[in-house]
Amino acid sequence: MPNISNKQVISPHHAKHLVEVLHYWAKSTPEHEMLRFYPQGEVKEDYESRSFSTFYSRAQTIADSLQGKQGTRAILFYQSGINFLEALFACFIAGVTAVPAYPPRRNQNFARITALIEDCSPSLILSSQAVQEQSEALVREKCPLSAAWVNTDQVTQNLNADSIPNIPEQSPIINPDDIAFLQYTSGSTGKPKGVMVSHKNLISNIRMAESNFALPNDTRCISWLPLFHDMGLIGAVMMPLYWGAGSWLMPPAAFLQKPARWFELINEACKTSHVASAAPNFSYQMCIDNINPSEKKHLRLDNWVFALNGAEPIRSETINDFIQTFSALGFQESAMGPSYGMAECTLLATTRKKEAIHQHHFDAMQLSQDLLEIVPDNANGSSLNLNSSGSSCSGQELLIVKDGEIQEDGHVGEIWLKGEHIAQGYWQQEDLSKEVFQGFTKTGKGPFLKTGDRGALINNELYITGRIKDMIIIRGRNLYPQDIEYTASHAHASFNTDNAAAFTLQTEQGDALALVQEISRHGKKDFDAEAASMAIRKAIAKEHGVEIKHIAFIRFASMPKTSSGKIQRQHCKKLYLEDGLTLQAKWSAESESKENFIAVKAELPQLESFIKQSSTEEGHNLNNTLLCEYLQQSIANKLKVTADKIPTDDALDETGLDSIDIIHLASEIEVWGGCRLDHSLFFEAEHLTSLSQQLQLSVTEQYSNQQSLNTDDQSDVEGFI
Repeated sequence: MPNISNKQVISPHHAKHLVEVLHYWAKSTPEHEMLRFYPQGEVKEDYESRSFSTFYSRAQTIADSLQGKQGTRAILFYQSGINFLEALFACFIAGVTAVPAYPPRRNQNFARITALIEDCSPSLILSSQAVQEQSEALVREKCPLSAAWVNTDQVTQNLNADSIPNIPEQSPIINPDDIAFLQYTSGSTGKPKGVMVSHKNLISNIRMAESNFALPNDTRCISWLPLFHDMGLIGAVMMPLYWGAGSWLMPPAAFLQKPARWFELINEACKTSHVASAAPNFSYQMCIDNINPSEKKHLRLDNWVFALNGAEPIRSETINDFIQTFSALGFQESAMGPSYGMAECTLLATTRKKEAIHQHHFDAMQLSQDLLEIVPDNANGSSLNLNSSGSSCSGQELLIVKDGEIQEDGHVGEIWLKGEHIAQGYWQQEDLSKEVFQGFTKTGKGPFLKTGDRGALINNELYITGRIKDMIIIRGRNLYPQDIEYTASHAHASFNTDNAAAFTLQTEQGDALALVQEISRHGKKDFDAEAASMAIRKAIAKEHGVEIKHIAFIRFASMPKTSSGKIQRQHCKKLYLEDGLTLQAKWSAESESKENFIAVKAELPQLESFIKQSSTEEGHNLNNTLLCEYLQQSIANKLKVTADKIPTDDALDETGLDSIDIIHLASEIEVWGGCRLDHSLFFEAEHLTSLSQQLQLSVTEQYSNQQSLNTDDQSDVEGFI
């Protein structure tokens, strides 16, 4: 730690909250870079940066504009970027409870945003200039909102980002028990759950992470994660802030378009410091599948010392393949860190230390009896390969509990957690908070957070076996099955509403979303399975931003249920896998016919030469019809249907594509055209025809002006929550 004589400056190890930590670094290392943001994720492009002192000054300036709002709540609508973080710390300084949220857009299901606003009753909405222009009128039209809208770009517009400001001698006084922010979890059909994270929770969990990660002090985090998610915010920004190293950030869309960009930034950072990262399992798999040999040959990853893998089920195959694939570039097995956590414990609960990665095969029959019994990898019979999620972090007590009794090693039960990092409960949900955050054993030991996750301890290592409440996790995003089921069962007139079961299936590509839908009594006559499956795919993609891969339609009154009428999701999944359902029809993405595909994309010329051919004396005139056909066929190829099944009067998120597919489509068109595109067009256009028209204008304007557009973080994958 730097030597500072002023006793009013509190070191991170004695700080009671993160603002004191920021104040320490702003005073001790004012010019040191705290944040760097690459809007396109490209190493060679211009980037935005903040030193510790500049960031502190800008946050303080925004906080000054919030005077009189102490104790109220402010929703933060920002694209991923530094201005979001400045507004967040401004709320900390001003005593305003921050509520991070995704910026709304047209063609979006507003149920979640409306429910969030109704639940937290904000007095303020903070945003950037761009988001305000795009969203304020839309939000006020859709939501019951009386909150004042504050454009923080205007508040900070006169500040010089390059100058070294004067930092006050003393950090603001903040009560550690005050709520720092509300982290809202997924869910749209019911009341949203805002996890109340206090300043003490934050600093406690960050100290746990620092102690357990045991990283060099210069370890910089390189991240593409959404900043509105706890892993991206706390793991990728606040933790390296604590030990003074800082972070390099890029938009999620930039990574999803081209995973090699993440590695390029890591490679660049490795030249001057150690590097850490945090990401869900699916993203490591994307790197395996999508980074080609030509993109690897110049990379060196020797200083990548920690790669946290969490936020969704960890696949042993992914970890092994990742280590094998990138070891030639200097990536060490010791760097891979399988971990477990959740918003209710702020972020981190368990993580791998420096020992070897623990993977075992377990007897599947014994697991059905809530026992984990290790069997040889080549054992006959059914077995399940599980990866350890590491051991419990110091400063925390972890128990495995079943029916109120603490379980011994190898016995499966619910994971319970206790420590100063456990959040304060759910905002304005006293009964639910008591149920979840006030767990006591039969002997009165407690209170513990009841995580809702099932697992077992073996030699102090945690093995996750599933969710008690059937949470669905797709590409790092948490989804409630009842939300998926509600949307699906109302997507077509032939369905028996409230009689659907959603779950995930393990495939070579990762967890895939599957659904069993019951047909109504009147719907079984002349049932059109193709139309019904397309209706479900469109509805799920539009409402939830994910793609469904498997659908089984079952006959009326055949849905497996309990005696009290509750749908038995896991039993339904078992019957699906064993072909035990009373099927009416079945559809899957893998089996969809690929015949009659027309390779329109291959027949189209490169966009640059095509535009030149279309030039007239009045300017460029890109053929809109041909571009619309290109979009139509590209979508058809992704969905494994024929192009005539894609209506040109549908918006992209109504076709069945999920959020990541839409980002990939935008990226493909950029490659085809050799230009940059505003990705918000793909999400906000009313239909394919209007999208092709807007793209035509955008592309021809770029070729006329030779200008490129920034990656719009509006195309974030909404999730990781």
